Amino acid sequence: MATKVKNEAVSKVATAAEPIEVVEAKARVRVLISFRDKYTQVIHKKGEELEITTERLAELTKPKQFVRKVL
Repeated sequence: MATKVKNEAVSKVATAAEPIEVVEAKARVRVLISFRDKYTQVIHKKGEELEITTERLAELTKPKQFVRKVL
């Protein structure tokens, strides 16, 4: 009986070591100034709405405000 309990504990530890899925936060934004995305080479025009990560939002608002968050 004791062996069974040990094996269950070991299997739980092994499953806990599996990678955890990371979910990135997304933000809905509206383009204020037309720009070309440096990663995808897609041109986004003024007034267009996009869904981007919060990391990318920080990049697009740092030097000049290309986008604004939509509520």
